[in-house]
Amino acid sequence: MLLVPETKTGNPRRAPLPSRALAVLNALPRRLDGTLWGTIHEASISRAFARACRRAGIEDLRFHDLRHEATSRLFERGIGW
Repeated sequence: MLLVPETKTGNPRRAPLPSRALAVLNALPRRLDGTLWGTIHEASISRAFARACRRAGIEDLRFHDLRHEATSRLFERGIGW
């Protein structure tokens, strides 16, 4: 499970991760405190996403757009709520 401690509603959330994602995360080196990344600031994620889009030559894509795309793909695979 992925723990998202801070959300826009103010309530922490847990989200299930597919086994493939877990395998990738488990293969990453850990910090001395046992975490993967520690605390990540929202601006850092925004900058990394913008940089990735520039490198890929993608224009006019917002991080939030991925939410809709992911939901569409889940429903195509029969994973719905």
